[in-house]
Amino acid sequence: MPSASDHNNEARKKAFKMLEEAEKKRASIRLERGLVQLRDVGPEILGNTDFTSGIAGYLHDLAVRGEMPRTLEIIELLFSYLENERHAVAIRPILEEICTVSVERCNVRLLKYLTKKYCAYIEDRGGKIVITAHLPWFLAKSCGMYVRSNLWHEFDETVSVLWKVRNRTFITEEGKQTPFKDIFSQIAAKDVVEKLLRHYLTGDQKKRDFAVKTLGYLGKDASLHLLNRLVFSQNKEERFLLVSLLAVFGEDILPTLQTFMEEDLPWYALRNLIALVGEIGNPRHYSIIEGYLIHSDVRVQNQVITTALKLAGQDMEKRLVQALPVVDDSLKLKLAMQLGGFSSRENIDAMLAMISQRKKISAEIRDEMVQKLCVSLRAYPYPRVIQALKELQRELEPEGSDNLLIIVEETIQRLQPKIRHRLKEEKADMETLSYGLFQEREEREATGVEDFVEEIEQMIDSGKIEKASSAMYKKIVDLARAKDFDAAEMLRDKLLEINPDALQDVISLSEKIEEEKTSSSSSVQAEVWEGLFNTFSSAEYDFLLTVLRTEKYDREERIVSAGEIDPCLYFLNAGLVQLSCASGARETFLKRITPGDVVGVNPFFSASVWTVSMTALHDTTMLVLRRDLLTTGEEKPPHFEEKLLEFCRERESIPDLLRMSGQERRNNARYAVKVTVNNVLLDIYGGSTGKRVFHGEMIDISRGGLAFAIRISKKQSAHLLLGRQIVSEITLKGKKVLRCLGLIVGVTIQHELLKEYSVHIKFYQELGQRQVTDVLNLVL
Repeated sequence: MPSASDHNNEARKKAFKMLEEAEKKRASIRLERGLVQLRDVGPEILGNTDFTSGIAGYLHDLAVRGEMPRTLEIIELLFSYLENERHAVAIRPILEEICTVSVERCNVRLLKYLTKKYCAYIEDRGGKIVITAHLPWFLAKSCGMYVRSNLWHEFDETVSVLWKVRNRTFITEEGKQTPFKDIFSQIAAKDVVEKLLRHYLTGDQKKRDFAVKTLGYLGKDASLHLLNRLVFSQNKEERFLLVSLLAVFGEDILPTLQTFMEEDLPWYALRNLIALVGEIGNPRHYSIIEGYLIHSDVRVQNQVITTALKLAGQDMEKRLVQALPVVDDSLKLKLAMQLGGFSSRENIDAMLAMISQRKKISAEIRDEMVQKLCVSLRAYPYPRVIQALKELQRELEPEGSDNLLIIVEETIQRLQPKIRHRLKEEKADMETLSYGLFQEREEREATGVEDFVEEIEQMIDSGKIEKASSAMYKKIVDLARAKDFDAAEMLRDKLLEINPDALQDVISLSEKIEEEKTSSSSSVQAEVWEGLFNTFSSAEYDFLLTVLRTEKYDREERIVSAGEIDPCLYFLNAGLVQLSCASGARETFLKRITPGDVVGVNPFFSASVWTVSMTALHDTTMLVLRRDLLTTGEEKPPHFEEKLLEFCRERESIPDLLRMSGQERRNNARYAVKVTVNNVLLDIYGGSTGKRVFHGEMIDISRGGLAFAIRISKKQSAHLLLGRQIVSEITLKGKKVLRCLGLIVGVTIQHELLKEYSVHIKFYQELGQRQVTDVLNLVL
């Protein structure tokens, strides 16, 4: 049984509890009265410490009991007294305690309201803000709670305000000044950064954009955590996303990144950091990663090259050239392909040096390396490149692979026409310059310009302005017709000086000068090209003259060689030229062509290699129309190309000449056959990335090549096929596939309206007769 003392103890506890509850009730009543007084009378009651010390707990209890409107009403009242600095001294500690209670007791609704009020208070005030030292802690804690509770909207609102005022300072009541941006280091707790990172890695684009923005706010502390994550990431997708995300921090992250790189990191960690340097994107920072070109792991070297390409900049070519001899042999292939896009002397020297020192390269990749260098050298139309390639050709012929020899030969055939045209144009420019520098005075004297100017000045001195003007008008017209445009324009300007009333005459003269400039050049023999005048309108003929280039050839000089890729039309303007074709080891004469003839219709219009050679028999002048100049002509008249083709077809007889000579046939018998052939077009280096297959209907096949028909929507696309490597796949009986690697040597239009073309392929390696028979058996 309970003793009497137990009953007494229980009674005392109940009494104390009743007293405590009564005291709480009285305290609550006093607080209520105090709050009413604060609202109705004024802030004098803030001097009562019993009142101020109990407000925070009282407000929390109100909120817990569900009296949130009353709670927020009181907080609103307290915030209103912050406007007066004298009253704010008492109010700040009260609000600080309320904030602390809301955090410690995880009252999210109360915390949201307080955060919003403080953000508005901070944003509304300019200059320095006096707050308690505890406020940054509260704001940082609030942000952390928002993130952990997935209250992203509230988090965004808070950090956005803090970011807006980051360059301002707050002053604590103790007088300490601190920039608002320091708050972000408190917000950037590890779990907050990690959750934002997950938001970025797994979210949609909207969430990613939000994470990027917010992590950028959090600055160095967030970037340090992300760098740690990136360094040891081996997940490809995550690594790419992290690199992209860290680039948001820009160059601010580089000191930390360099500190990481000084550590003894595994290869994949270095690769990740090097990739980040590239994503930041400043070419000046290449020096950070340059030393890793000689890293023992080829994957690190590869990332340095990839990053150098991404950084670009004016020194990129130099960096690639410097990397070529030091990186692993397997990476030299990648560099060889990249160097084709540049044209400096150092670049040429580096590639030619690699070809001459090819035996130092691993035998497994040597031929492929040289192939890629040869393809890259197609961007360099210089005689010394041709010289080096022909030397390589001689060295390879005894034991070199057929594929490599074909690539070398094709490169030579592509470069020779480019070199020839470039040198001819340079020579023409020098002749023009020489003419301008050394003959201008003589020609002006020959036309009597200087004497004429003296006569005009005498007329002006005598007051005969009208007579001088009339004489000048006639002289300017004569000079324009004689193509002395400098003298004509000089006199035209002088005419306006001596006679301001002659403005209309000056305008008329300007038009006449321009007409003469665009009229048929004296270098074009009008009587030879009368057919062109009849074919084209005046505007079309003038356009043709703007794209034609004059090239002069000496006696016995080769103009074009069979096998070259030279999409040009040659108009023989003066001289005599011989056409010939290959016949075994000798050349077979086809025809002599004379002024007015046109050669090159198929290479120009249908995209094919040259099947004939042209040689100048006397000093010869050719008017040359390059395909690239025609297709890039911005003001090409409509239907111009169709009219030009019609004119040229009437004057070229090469196909008939080849058939008559017997040289039109292939070296091997060809067989007409209609079967489906699947084709994979390789890139310029022989790669098949993506393996895009297109189908065609075979026209014929031989041991040395095949032809198939396809539709091509754009004529320019047909020209782009010429010279490309292609793999043709034919499915034989029994599902066996015959794969043939070859080179596109011709793309000929068969039906203009239907846009049907025949594509002609020369195989790198001839088929066996049994393989040809297997194809023919498909139609039996």
